[in-house]
Amino acid sequence: MEGLIIAVDNLDEVIALIRASKNGKEAKAKLMERFGFSDVQAQAILDLRLQRLTGLEIDALRKEYADILKLIDTLEGILKSEKKLLNVIKKELREIADQFGDDRRTVILKEEKEEALPVEEEAPLPEEAVVFLTRGGQLRRMSPRNFEKQEIPDKESDMARWLFHTQTDHTLYFFTNLGNCYPLSVGALNETNKPKERGGALTSVLAGLENNEQCVSLMLITPGSLAAMGDLLFFTKQGQVKRTNAAEYEVKRSKFAAINLKAGDSLLCVAPAEEGADIVNITRKGMCIRYPLSTVPEMGRVSAGVKGMKVDEEDEVILATPLAVSDQILLFTERGYAKRLMGAMFDAQGRAGKGVKCVSFNKSGSTGTYVAAAARITASRPFTVLQHGGVMTPMLSDDLPCQDLADKGKPTVMAVLDDVVEDLIL
Repeated sequence: MEGLIIAVDNLDEVIALIRASKNGKEAKAKLMERFGFSDVQAQAILDLRLQRLTGLEIDALRKEYADILKLIDTLEGILKSEKKLLNVIKKELREIADQFGDDRRTVILKEEKEEALPVEEEAPLPEEAVVFLTRGGQLRRMSPRNFEKQEIPDKESDMARWLFHTQTDHTLYFFTNLGNCYPLSVGALNETNKPKERGGALTSVLAGLENNEQCVSLMLITPGSLAAMGDLLFFTKQGQVKRTNAAEYEVKRSKFAAINLKAGDSLLCVAPAEEGADIVNITRKGMCIRYPLSTVPEMGRVSAGVKGMKVDEEDEVILATPLAVSDQILLFTERGYAKRLMGAMFDAQGRAGKGVKCVSFNKSGSTGTYVAAAARITASRPFTVLQHGGVMTPMLSDDLPCQDLADKGKPTVMAVLDDVVEDLIL
């Protein structure tokens, strides 16, 4: 962001420098020498589209940069002042006490009374629990102590797809590919603390789950939190997007409709709306679109939503997520070619368009023929590449090359014959 702002402030000089260069490599070197840019900053400036130079885009860039500097200043102030740090700790402890505190459990009786006064029965106190749904579809509840003693799984199917440190009075919301929601109390799950226990299949704990119905998003809801959660975003594989206030999902049923799906479509994922973030969609054939959250109208719980992206019949959306300028997208083809895309590289477009290419493929198919996996990250982090044959390769996000939308990526894992890349485990 600093690099883009410097470029905008020195726009005439930057343009003249680029025009005077023989090629992109020379232009990048001159930008780095003249303005002290890093390699990533210089490349981002060379990739900058002219429409980003409009007043609206520049104002948004400066505002987000100012907000980040303000946050940095606030956090550094806390770290440098013991008094401020203690005040933050006190505030957070009070919030924990307000949220999780409970009345005393003992009853105080007067000594002269021969018989104890009748005491009303109280609801059982919440207990701490760890709940996770494995990639193989097993739902399991454990005590925190036993979970910490558990060995790291060596099989992909035993790894957790979703994991929550929670309490027994909290509720799990299972959103499925068929557009249904299944609320389930954590307290309704039996503890399985022995190492060899695998938990239970969803069909055994979710009433009414169909054979071809799978969980695509799992959310943990604390008592009374839905009303304050804001809006939820629902994305489908055919490019639909629905924005609904979370309070509408306060439904006292074991199964209810979360979205009205069109024929042949299926729910891809559910995510909380994030203020200040746009929305990005990436398809299996390498198309992408970024559009403002403000263009998605708020609709009712059982509505079908609106078109977020036009998707070809033989294509489908594989990643739909809020996206800030500072976020990054990790992208892998089935042949192990990968790259890292900065959030600032995705130009905002109108909703319901076809978008633009976010990866190129060789005609021979040597670099891949489709996007096998894509994920959004908000900071540098480790992840694991999963292949069809069960091979799992641990990596760091910074190991992936930062490239432009039109680039093909770099070979990252060996994917030969049918041992193709299938997923990313984050």
